[in-house]
Amino acid sequence: MATGLYSENIQIEKAKLQEFIQNKGEWAVLIPGYLHHEFPNEQNMIWVFKGDFGIIQKAVKVG
Repeated sequence: MATGLYSENIQIEKAKLQEFIQNKGEWAVLIPGYLHHEFPNEQNMIWVFKGDFGIIQKAVKVG
């Protein structure tokens, strides 16, 4: 399996970064294997990912 790493330095105001991090719905889609997410309440978030385990693919809920 091929793997890789890419990084880049960006300039961003600390306040804008904190605002982006606070809104989980915006950045959740950037996580590999992401399918969707649910908010059962304001404090919690359930993530649903797709994992590939050889010939088996499985959806995993993480809360």
